[in-house]
Amino acid sequence: MYTHTPSASVEPEHAVDSRGASFLFRRALRVGLLVVSALILLPSAFLIVGAFNPQIPYVGGLGSLIWPTLIGPALVLVLAGTLLALGALLLGSRRIAAIVAGLGVMALGGTSVIFGEQVRTAAAAGVSVTPTVFSAPDIQPPRPDESVTYLTDETGASLALDIYQPNADVEQSAAGAPIIVYIHGGGWIGGSPDEVSADLRWFADQGYWVISPEYTLATEDRPTWDTAMPQIGCALVWAAKNAAAYGADASRIAAWGSSAGGNLAVTTTYAAASGQLKPACDGELPAVRAVAGEVPAVDPAYIYDNADPLFGPATRNMVSTYIGGRAEDYPERIRAIQAATYLSAEAPPTLLSVSEGDHLVPVQSVRSFVARASEAGVEIHALYRRWADHAISSVYDYLPNQTLIQMLLDHFRTNGV
Repeated sequence: MYTHTPSASVEPEHAVDSRGASFLFRRALRVGLLVVSALILLPSAFLIVGAFNPQIPYVGGLGSLIWPTLIGPALVLVLAGTLLALGALLLGSRRIAAIVAGLGVMALGGTSVIFGEQVRTAAAAGVSVTPTVFSAPDIQPPRPDESVTYLTDETGASLALDIYQPNADVEQSAAGAPIIVYIHGGGWIGGSPDEVSADLRWFADQGYWVISPEYTLATEDRPTWDTAMPQIGCALVWAAKNAAAYGADASRIAAWGSSAGGNLAVTTTYAAASGQLKPACDGELPAVRAVAGEVPAVDPAYIYDNADPLFGPATRNMVSTYIGGRAEDYPERIRAIQAATYLSAEAPPTLLSVSEGDHLVPVQSVRSFVARASEAGVEIHALYRRWADHAISSVYDYLPNQTLIQMLLDHFRTNGV
């Protein structure tokens, strides 16, 4: 009797190859997702720890400076890294992917806390969130409408002054447009008048005649502690003399500066108000109705003694170059560049924007100055920003900058400018 025995089925060779290729593809994808997510999330976690703990040497300096400044793109980056880690987890990379994904969730939470604080502060100033806060910074800032020479210094060098014309569509008073004088930062040894040109253009669009002067920068063999303030005073004189020709109102002037420029804005206007400033050119100093400083270096002595291991050497070099030597050797020069030296009840109403994690201008230096200014009868207000460092307002489209310029606008208008 014949019995048929079924033979074992033989799987087609192309099916085996297909499953093998699918396995290799999934494995490669899983590893790729894991590697990319780790490359995003590990440095992010490092910077977030620094942002929340600015007192940690080096880690705090970098994290506090970078992460809150770029918080919008950082939030997008951390979200992408977390999603990639979760993708690796779903594809079967269990232990390591779970760790990286957990790190991503924590990083996302920390970044959201900082971003939420910026949103809250912005909302209080009437600033709303737009998609630009998540985008890359604009690398093509606007240019001034005109640049003129306002002073020739003692060496024969010409000092220029950038001009931003007010928006013609903004209704002005019969006397003309109000005036803003911006003084740039750079540690008294660097920087340029167009460093925040997007902000200056924004103010011009609000109807202001905006000027931003050069001043002589200090070098190793040429300290400028006794020339920078008189030069800024000359820029104020020039603004008052030429205002009518540009359709501006010399009776409504505000001054504003960043960092070292914040120092010069405050010291110059305070010294002028108390009769202690002799400008570097002939003419009468105009009254300044309001002054403001962004991360202002109001106390160079405090900055000179900055103990931060990452930024301390740089700030000491800035101050020593500005005064021509060590602070302990030139106490009279240090006193001449400190804002507190010129305190009086005649000082213009003042707004200071301060970063609590600032590694170049320690927050305590500004707190002490604000307290002394209040005791002297100065109308002074300070905004203290959490999880922020020296460059927090450096990107025009991001919330800290938009909040700053709105607060400046309110400050100037409240005081008649």
